[in-house]
Amino acid sequence: MTPIDSTTVSDALRLESFETFARESIAQAPSWIRPLRTEQLERFVAQGLPHAKLEAWRQTNIDPLKQLALTPASTLPPAERSERLAVPEIESLDAVRLVFINGRFSEELSAIDRLPEGVTVMNLARAIEQGLPEVRKHLTQSSERDDVFAALNAAMVEDGAYIRVRRGVCSQRPIALYYLSDPGEQAVAAFPRNLIILEESSELTVVERYVGVAGSVYFNNAFTEIVQGRQANLEHYRLQEESDAAFHICGLDARLDRDAMLAAHTMLFGGQLVRNNIHPVLVGENCDCLINGLYVPTGRQHMDNHMRVEHVGTHGDSRQYYRGILADEATSVFSGRIVVAKGAQKTDAKQTNANLLLSERAHAHTQPQLEIYADDVKCTHGATVGRLEQQQLFYLLSRGIERITAEAVLIYAFAADTLERMRSDPMRELLKGELLKRLPGGDRVAGVL
Repeated sequence: MTPIDSTTVSDALRLESFETFARESIAQAPSWIRPLRTEQLERFVAQGLPHAKLEAWRQTNIDPLKQLALTPASTLPPAERSERLAVPEIESLDAVRLVFINGRFSEELSAIDRLPEGVTVMNLARAIEQGLPEVRKHLTQSSERDDVFAALNAAMVEDGAYIRVRRGVCSQRPIALYYLSDPGEQAVAAFPRNLIILEESSELTVVERYVGVAGSVYFNNAFTEIVQGRQANLEHYRLQEESDAAFHICGLDARLDRDAMLAAHTMLFGGQLVRNNIHPVLVGENCDCLINGLYVPTGRQHMDNHMRVEHVGTHGDSRQYYRGILADEATSVFSGRIVVAKGAQKTDAKQTNANLLLSERAHAHTQPQLEIYADDVKCTHGATVGRLEQQQLFYLLSRGIERITAEAVLIYAFAADTLERMRSDPMRELLKGELLKRLPGGDRVAGVL
């Protein structure tokens, strides 16, 4: 795909001004994708950027993002490597590796080798250029809901990962996608999009990891589309470790056919403003969906999680478990909704959100919701916001354990449920280490937990 010449647009744009740039980008895209991108651009323009009067954004103020002067990543020369960031390899994870710098593919740093037969992996820009049939069929098709940033991402889509697992293939090698942000002196806007297709009776593990140079300001609007055929099984991990000055708005949409299983695990650590949208649709019967996540904001970070799980087929099973650990003046939002369509009988759905406040100034907003149109279902939801249990803390202190160590043990115990739901040992160990690095006193207990 031919990059936009930076002379055709201003060096920096407000988010509202991306329409002109997007139209120039679309004009240079392959002909088959222009109608799709134009449709999504029109949706973005019609909706406009969200504001606090909208219920879905009532607790999240994006004015700092609106005021940011952004340089589209596609106007910059492609970078094969970052001088300030190394690829954060995951120990003992023998994975196929795709690396992106400021949203654009780095062939030099990637390692797409030893692919099992029946597994296709490439960067999305190449797949779009080739006009692959599966890409034509599925790309942007999940962006039908009222999500203005999903529409913006689809309008701006240029690169990301394309993964396809053919029928009956169970890949033992995970696929790791590393998104490195090193914007230099300018605030860069990147719009990576991943398309993951699992055909009938296939199996795969995918890891997305987002890392940025400390203190740098940039905007990542990332989106992942998942299409699962009958009996397809996907384990998906997203680890977000952006710069604490960055903006990160991401989405995950999935469509599950009969007997498909999806486990989506999310860990949020970085970013000054984070919005995480997850929207699986259980289309077929006997689907199984796990939405599992942990967010750990500190300082004045704001993390907003919006879940919407739709049950369309019968005998669907879904579980949402999200936990937050908030320190300093951090804030969080959890809005989770279970939607059971008419006719989706025998649905079994559960949603829980638990928040642990480590400071008097931290605030957690939580809103679990049920929307049920069938009469033979089992659906529950609940939410808690609280502080460390003083009786448990007293028990540890009374046995001679220092307060900072005792608190670290209890905080880790609160988060441990999230880690234990992960099937990948390397990912569980990695996330355990990342969590302990961020906990007061975590270094003291790292060797014994």
